[in-house]
Amino acid sequence: MAHDEAYKVFALDDDPVFLEALRERISTLRLPGVSFVLETFSSREALYSNLNSSPQIVLLDYFLDEEQGTVSGQQVLFELRSHAVDVPVIILTSLKDVRKAVMLLKAGATDFVVKNSYWWDNLEKALFNVVGDLKAKRKGGEVSVLMQRYQTAVVVLAIIMVLVVLSIIIF
Repeated sequence: MAHDEAYKVFALDDDPVFLEALRERISTLRLPGVSFVLETFSSREALYSNLNSSPQIVLLDYFLDEEQGTVSGQQVLFELRSHAVDVPVIILTSLKDVRKAVMLLKAGATDFVVKNSYWWDNLEKALFNVVGDLKAKRKGGEVSVLMQRYQTAVVVLAIIMVLVVLSIIIF
């Protein structure tokens, strides 16, 4: 029996009710051969201090009220990228501003999901797309390694052929 491939998802949101709803939904989300393990954080410091456990996907609320000092998800996204954290980031927000969404996507967000009555369906689609992209990247890396091995084998074969031809000419 094949085991599900578990994707570690970090979620940063200052709303504990939303985080609990997210936890319940993610625990039931299934793709063939895929499951999700969710870790939730209510502050960016908590998220940053756990990055060493290598999340594969980050869900990031756009508006974070960190002790009345609002921090934008855009700022957190920039901070993640400036520290070379290269994981897919899906922005979650109640904001319905297309210009802001485009700006966030240009800044390195993978997707933008509005917290409306369809938020779960849209997040599910975004997660499935990210998993597909991650699998394709991994397969692309495997293909790249195979291609390098093939190229090395071709070079070695060419050298052997040259040596054989030289040995025939010399002898």
